[in-house]
Amino acid sequence: MRLEMYHGPSLIAPGHDIRVIASCVVTPSGNRKTGDLSQVYILPADESPRHSEARVACCGDCPLKGPCYVNWGRGPHKVWSADRVQYDAKLHGPLFRLKPSRFGAGGDPAAAPARVWREIRKMAPSWRSYTQFWREGRFQHMKSWCMASCHTIEQAEQAQAKGWSPYVALEPGETMPGARMCPFETSGGLVQCRTCRLCDGRHGAVQITRHGSPASMNAWTTIEREASK
Repeated sequence: MRLEMYHGPSLIAPGHDIRVIASCVVTPSGNRKTGDLSQVYILPADESPRHSEARVACCGDCPLKGPCYVNWGRGPHKVWSADRVQYDAKLHGPLFRLKPSRFGAGGDPAAAPARVWREIRKMAPSWRSYTQFWREGRFQHMKSWCMASCHTIEQAEQAQAKGWSPYVALEPGETMPGARMCPFETSGGLVQCRTCRLCDGRHGAVQITRHGSPASMNAWTTIEREASK
């Protein structure tokens, strides 16, 4: 069962609509890194997310919108194209108590109204959440429950100065002072997001080694070069 939590305007791409769809709320998630979490997707409303031009609705101007480490043609497209049930708070709300939730299995949580995430947070035992839009004043309310997604140490330090807990992807050998390494990485995959609560916006900086497809790795290099100018 997939629950449609929201269908309406994107807050990060004027003129575009999105759908917020929760998957694996009852059935298990097979994601190797996260473990069994409710997977909440932010997706284009009317066009498959496997088309990069459609993802402006749910990703805005994210520099990895094209060469993304998410395989948009698999899980996100499957969720977007499958049948879904309109969310009913009385009927479906208690289901979110069954397991932690992941906000943004695809797409950025900033694209959807705060009330969508508040509805899940009041039920879920915990959550994991990341946004690229930590710089914008209108999204500062998210810092209490969402990580600032950063591409360089400098960006992570800027996010910290604004009161965010940054999640930063770095080159092998790079270390951000005071940041904790993602336990999935340090444990060789034994600690999954399901049992780790570091990425709920409340536990300070977390770093991980850059990962993804060759195109994504090239994008990281471009981002770092542009950020250093």
